[in-house]
Amino acid sequence: MHTIPDDDAKIEAQAQRFASALLLPAQDVKQYIATPKISSLARAKPYWGVSIRRLIERANELKLLTDHQYRALIGE
Repeated sequence: MHTIPDDDAKIEAQAQRFASALLLPAQDVKQYIATPKISSLARAKPYWGVSIRRLIERANELKLLTDHQYRALIGE
């Protein structure tokens, strides 16, 4: 059963997960982000209508990136 979080950080995290699943469905995103490179993400950006950073974060959530790839793409 769905529970209502009692603090703002939990509510925000839950909202982010919901929005990601709605706007960037896992099965569809996997097809567009087969190659985790900035160039492929830049081509996917107009289709999905989200930032490249959001695409990187979603790919990371879906375990499509290694930790090294994620850090390199984010620029850390």
